[in-house]
Amino acid sequence: MLTMKKALIICSAVVAALAIAFGISTNITRQRENKSTDSAPTTSVVSTAGDDSREPVYVIKEIGDKVAVFRFGEEQPFYTLERSLVQSLPQYDQKLLKAGIKVYSNDELQALIEDYDS
Repeated sequence: MLTMKKALIICSAVVAALAIAFGISTNITRQRENKSTDSAPTTSVVSTAGDDSREPVYVIKEIGDKVAVFRFGEEQPFYTLERSLVQSLPQYDQKLLKAGIKVYSNDELQALIEDYDS
């Protein structure tokens, strides 16, 4: 019985340590993203229309059959999703990528990359 309690305590400590490590890692990643965009606006709305008064930070669009991320206003992508083929995506996503998806924050960019890269 005492051995089970020790095992439970050790497992709980390991889970707590992993949770703390994950939290620290996430915080560091967010700090790096914030520094790299010079205080980019934050929102979680994806807009492909020109009705938003704010200027996007990024644009995600297709290049060939790949999904690429551009800094808004630049001609060359700074990141290409190598595992994501546009032709394998639903028609709706293909149309969005052809027009270009305007992205207004790092969090929004990360979410879209995760969606298209999985």
